[in-house]
Amino acid sequence: MGSRGCINRCCYCGEQPYWKVYRFRRAGNVLRELEHHIATTGVRHFHFCDSLINGNMRELDALLDLIIERNLSIIWYGMAAIRKEMTFEVLEKMKRAGCLQINYGVESG
Repeated sequence: MGSRGCINRCCYCGEQPYWKVYRFRRAGNVLRELEHHIATTGVRHFHFCDSLINGNMRELDALLDLIIERNLSIIWYGMAAIRKEMTFEVLEKMKRAGCLQINYGVESG
């Protein structure tokens, strides 16, 4: 998990009772955890259980840069909200960083 909660405040969402505010971990912290799992278990497939991997675009971008710089060679998945900041360039960088699938909340459209 790289974050908890959501930046949106949809009245029908079940996140609100559990996570009052959106909280995120820094990219370096998430990277160290990924590297730990690779080193100790050999796992290279990760599913981010965050409700929103793109809630903090700056940290997402920093994580992508770190994964690419370290050449981690991982495959990962996550859930995201539809945002104008999710440009083609960001999606392309996510692919280079090993992102294989993004699940969008249909209701967030």
